[in-house]
Amino acid sequence: MIQRIQSLFLLLAAVSDFSLFEKYMAFAKWKTPDTPNAGPFMHDGLLNVYDNPFAIALALISGLASLAAVFLYRNRRVQASVAYWGATDTSLILMALIAYLTFTQVGQNVSEFTVGWVPLVATIIFNLLAVHFIKKDERLVRSADRLR
Repeated sequence: MIQRIQSLFLLLAAVSDFSLFEKYMAFAKWKTPDTPNAGPFMHDGLLNVYDNPFAIALALISGLASLAAVFLYRNRRVQASVAYWGATDTSLILMALIAYLTFTQVGQNVSEFTVGWVPLVATIIFNLLAVHFIKKDERLVRSADRLR
């Protein structure tokens, strides 16, 4: 299980996804904390995962899907689909939600984009690499079955 490279990529994806729950892992900062369009959670001047309940749910689902895919090593097709549809697409939806929150609720007051985007992009990359190696492993098993 753990000796396979895709398991390592899935674990790295889960770790990078759960790192979004670090309190100061913000996606953006803005100049004035009293932004008129900002929601009730955005009073600290930082846009992080805790500022929207959907963002919390999406980050949690994506991390748990990556972690669950590690243990689905006996069925590679299910593992690949959980890694791709469960984790990668959820991370893409989370990225779109964070971009929407950044540009609609904070708007012109954004002073800088911070490092919170790095784990989000890393999660997507790690999951896509895991899916690639799962499919490669599946092709190897099929070719070995043909030789028998």
